[in-house]
Amino acid sequence: MIKAEDSSSPPPPPMASIDRSLHALGFQYTLISPGKLTGRLKVTETCCQPFDVLNGGVSALVAESVASLGAYVASGFRRVAGVQLCTNHVKAALLGEEVEAEAKPIQVGGAIQVSNLFFCTRYIKLIYRNSMFQRSNSRLP
Repeated sequence: MIKAEDSSSPPPPPMASIDRSLHALGFQYTLISPGKLTGRLKVTETCCQPFDVLNGGVSALVAESVASLGAYVASGFRRVAGVQLCTNHVKAALLGEEVEAEAKPIQVGGAIQVSNLFFCTRYIKLIYRNSMFQRSNSRLP
């Protein structure tokens, strides 16, 4: 388990080496373990719609990336590939807010893995809910 806040643990790997696209948006992982993966993103102009709310495509990118890394770790570092992503936007995350993402595997192993992802802010318990289905041990293209 890697915790960014715990000084007794080794420092997490550089974000850019884990996921270049999330790093470009400013996303930071805070916990990486087989049972749970968390991270946070400050909603900036880079990831907003013109109406100063988090772009739905950005939330889908975060969901896919976080679920994929979580499935990779939970499966014992087997290659995974996304099969389906279902995103529900319940409330908007506004410019300047910090969004926290949490992914937990529901089904690990076999051919299909399933993860649930939740996004929240300090004031709103649920703003996005995602389900991610991944195929395990898929071949390289």
